[in-house]
Amino acid sequence: MKVKKSLMSLLLLISCMFAFSACSKEDTTCLNFDENSTVTLTYSCVDEEKNFEAELNAEQSRDLILALNKITYVEVKEHIDFGPSYDCLRMAIGNDNLALYDVWYKINYGGYFYFNGKFCETKEKFKFLGSYMNEYSPDYISNSVSFGVQYVRPGVATEDNCQIIKSVSELNDYIAAKTQNTDLPDYVLFRDEVISKYNDEYFKNSFIVIVMKAVSSGSFDFRINDVLISKDRLIINYEISLPAGEDAATCDMAYWYSFVELSNEYSTINNVDLIGLE
Repeated sequence: MKVKKSLMSLLLLISCMFAFSACSKEDTTCLNFDENSTVTLTYSCVDEEKNFEAELNAEQSRDLILALNKITYVEVKEHIDFGPSYDCLRMAIGNDNLALYDVWYKINYGGYFYFNGKFCETKEKFKFLGSYMNEYSPDYISNSVSFGVQYVRPGVATEDNCQIIKSVSELNDYIAAKTQNTDLPDYVLFRDEVISKYNDEYFKNSFIVIVMKAVSSGSFDFRINDVLISKDRLIINYEISLPAGEDAATCDMAYWYSFVELSNEYSTINNVDLIGLE
């Protein structure tokens, strides 16, 4: 009887170990390309003058493929909404195709990409692509810049918007317009203590970009993750997500204003792109 009980205990232990192993193993897959294949890079963006197509030589192809073969990823099944995409780098390796959208961001931070038409996610970085981008697209800038940010969450707001503000008068005009558009002219959109720092002295050395995003639930957190500069273009990466430990969102609307603070050394910008995961 003791032998039978011990055998049963052993079998139970083995089955539990197998179940734990199966559950704890991430369903990740490695990209797998033949290192003897040639690689074609195709870069496309809104500014068509910067588009290019390049055939990598044998040494470049081998180095790129060996680097790609180390990337692990999971296929994403659920629907994800992204902000507008500015540029895309496609890699054709034999019959396989890999596409990085918003490539300047994915190079440094990993994220989402398409592989043979499947939407995938990786936590790894593609920084090894930087040298190829710089070789074929010298204007490419991948480095993020320093920034500050203040968040305001008012009870009302208008549609999503984004505005570059370089003076007190521009800030006052923005506030007046947005307050009027709420149909509540006497509504205080921002607290005095939030915007009082943006005075004439502040704008001597700095400027701000105001980003307003409406989110579908007051349970969500909103944050600006990164800011990049490319010539006259500012790229703001934001994220809307449930706080850690939350598994469901409430069914109320919320509005987030972000005051992104930047040095005047970047004041030549006149375009802002918002790229975000919601």
